[in-house]
Amino acid sequence: MFERLEAMPPAARRVVFAVLAVLLVGAAVLALRGGSDTPDTGSPAAPGAGTGNQPAPAGTGVAAAPATTTPAPNPSDVLTLPVDQQEITRLAAKARQFAMRYTSYRYDQDNNTWSKSLTDMLSKTNLVDVDSLLPTGEAAAQLKTEKWVVTSKATQVKIDFIMDGSVQFVVAVEKTITNTSGTSTEHGDYNVTLFDDGATGWGVSEFQAVDSDDHDHAGGE
Repeated sequence: MFERLEAMPPAARRVVFAVLAVLLVGAAVLALRGGSDTPDTGSPAAPGAGTGNQPAPAGTGVAAAPATTTPAPNPSDVLTLPVDQQEITRLAAKARQFAMRYTSYRYDQDNNTWSKSLTDMLSKTNLVDVDSLLPTGEAAAQLKTEKWVVTSKATQVKIDFIMDGSVQFVVAVEKTITNTSGTSTEHGDYNVTLFDDGATGWGVSEFQAVDSDDHDHAGGE
């Protein structure tokens, strides 16, 4: 065979050697595969491969929290106010006005007019003795001599408590006091309670100073 190859032209010998090389490679591949007719399925798919959802490896994943739903509130647990918001706003304005009128004062005022302005805002069944709020004796004489003028404004109104037929507000009042000694400013908080007597509606039933630095006159305690 080798003598025949030597007798061939160089180009023909290169073709023969190429064919032999291909045959040898093919034989080596068949030998490595062991001649088995069973197709190679490859290694098992890695977790998470493919289109399906694969479970997380034990000990490495975080379990998803179960879905939670908020239960609907029980109607009996819902807080309902005995007075609606619109009415509360109106009552707060009334409490503010009463506190401002009570804490305002002029040394030359008409006490009857001042008293009536407060009485008109009172509850008919829970009257406050307005006249008892006026200064008397030496206190009244001193206010006239020193020409006291007290101008008040409400700076804040807060709800203290609310119940069926009764609402109490805390009214913060700033007073500007002018007299023969000059001008000063004082602050005081007042509890103003309004009561619904049913027949004539809401009115002031109670009025009380709280932590006030007021002087002893009609514009204070």
